Amino acid sequence: MGEPIRNSGKNYTFTAWIYETESVESLDINTSVKQIEELFYAKTDKIAALKKQYELYVSVDVCIKIENGEPPAIYFEPEFIKFAAEIGAHIDVDTYVN
Repeated sequence: MGEPIRNSGKNYTFTAWIYETESVESLDINTSVKQIEELFYAKTDKIAALKKQYELYVSVDVCIKIENGEPPAIYFEPEFIKFAAEIGAHIDVDTYVN
């Protein structure tokens, strides 16, 4: 809460619990999604219960750096879509061109 929002002149008005995966060089975002899968799929019920109990906003954000003009394939496997739906998550995909 209170941290600056990049290039906006505004500050965040909420707090967040953030988990970041290692940067992975790949032309398929599911390489990174697999890291999320390994850590959080087994906790689906707990995450969903906490979301409901505390009225949390849950988001899975994927940040993609496009280098050498080579954008990755952007799609989600059914298992990930099911996981996101079960925890009531929003999915945000941001792209950055280098």
